[in-house]
Amino acid sequence: MARPRSFSEPAALQAALSTFWQYGYEGTSVELLAESMKMNKASIYRVFGSKPELFERVRELYHRDYLGFRLSSLARETPKEIASELLHGMIELHAEGATPAGCLETNAALATGPENEEVRAELAQSRDALWGLLATRFEETKDKGPLPAGMSAEAAAGMVSTLVQGLAVQAKSGRSREELSAVVDAVLSVWPS
Repeated sequence: MARPRSFSEPAALQAALSTFWQYGYEGTSVELLAESMKMNKASIYRVFGSKPELFERVRELYHRDYLGFRLSSLARETPKEIASELLHGMIELHAEGATPAGCLETNAALATGPENEEVRAELAQSRDALWGLLATRFEETKDKGPLPAGMSAEAAAGMVSTLVQGLAVQAKSGRSREELSAVVDAVLSVWPS
């Protein structure tokens, strides 16, 4: 008779998520994962496959449980409302204190060597997807509210997407919620109502 699993897969994935989020992809060793997930290395490989496969499962969990607010942000009616809700939501996520500082994907992407080019490329694709979604939504909603002066939907999306990444880096560097909010408020203040 097979011995029943003595661990909770959701709890193990959450532990892996927290570890990758805190240390990045390359900074997270299988030994560190084993410690945080309370599993031995052989069990991690047997249950989750390779480190890249585990990281992909973690990213799915991150998108589902932590980035859901992006969908409601993109559903707002004007470009400024979309930007405001998205940027303030990012501050809540990055500087909340209940999660590691910064963004799981940004933290993971900041330091990847040539041997992890595939992971870096996937993270870049995810980052680019947000830019594309914003550009589409800004184009669709620009008749309901203006874009910043002289900016196309694509340029405004690039500005907001870049700010999203910058907020993550600054949160990881220890900037406070108040400091990040001041930056977002400054950017939004030059966006016409």
